[in-house]
Amino acid sequence: MSPISKLLIKAFKGFKQKKLQIHEPDINKTDLNNLKSCIKTRNVSAAGNFCKKFENELKKITKSKYVILTNSGTSALHISCILSGLDKNHEVLIPAFTFVASPNSVIYCNATPHFVEIESKNFGIDFKKLSSYLKKIAKKKIING
Repeated sequence: MSPISKLLIKAFKGFKQKKLQIHEPDINKTDLNNLKSCIKTRNVSAAGNFCKKFENELKKITKSKYVILTNSGTSALHISCILSGLDKNHEVLIPAFTFVASPNSVIYCNATPHFVEIESKNFGIDFKKLSSYLKKIAKKKIING
């Protein structure tokens, strides 16, 4: 059994419920009317009046100049990588416990993902193991400036 599997089993043993609820929808009459409106006007993608309203609300809340909606988290990560200037000359550290969108977004930009070991408490990057890993793979450069 892999170390990640063991960690997950240990984490889930603490749950008392027999069934984990990921999301329980709370839909009211207004939501249903909005949904009907979206279908009727064919605004069921990442465009339309509701999307514009949502973008504007997010701008207000975050005090951002620009907000853009995407159709998925993968698209959002990919756009972030593009806007960061990620290309074939870059390498990106990613926690080993992740969703496929994280490395795929890096690969879409022709960059190289590196999976880093995680801590058992929070499933985030284990910085001690990261330090050891970087010592193995990193090359030192001397720049005469």
